[in-house]
Amino acid sequence: MKNQMNKATAHECGHLLGLVANSNVLDGIGGHNPSPSGRRIMNPGPSTSFFHKLGRYGSWSWLERNAGYLKFILPKKEEEK
Repeated sequence: MKNQMNKATAHECGHLLGLVANSNVLDGIGGHNPSPSGRRIMNPGPSTSFFHKLGRYGSWSWLERNAGYLKFILPKKEEEK
């Protein structure tokens, strides 16, 4: 249950930060990854099996484009600038 709550929080925070908006820039369709596969945080809920949601099939990650966007917009440590 904790796993699902953590993933849901990360997913909704992704929306708040502008991930997968309906545009060609972030490759979004309907506010989610256009071709959901695997365990990607911004996949739409209905495309994800119950057991995936429970974390039974391994850890979740960001789609590469989503991760790059987050690295670009989020603040950096002073030594990373």
